[in-house]
Amino acid sequence: MLWFELPCWMGPDWPVIHARFTALLAGKLLQIAVELVLIVTTTWWEVQLGRAAREGVLPQAIVVDRSKL
Repeated sequence: MLWFELPCWMGPDWPVIHARFTALLAGKLLQIAVELVLIVTTTWWEVQLGRAAREGVLPQAIVVDRSKL
């Protein structure tokens, strides 16, 4: 969206190529920010799950082979 809208928002005194490169940079920064949030959230979740498993809060997983039943 910024690829087409940012040149209009910046006005005619800005070169179009500069506005488009700025849009690309903004998109890449947004992608990095989203990835960092996902990394931090996943790491926090795995740490909490590991703590709960070590403390015995979570029941032990038991694999049942249904083909032998």
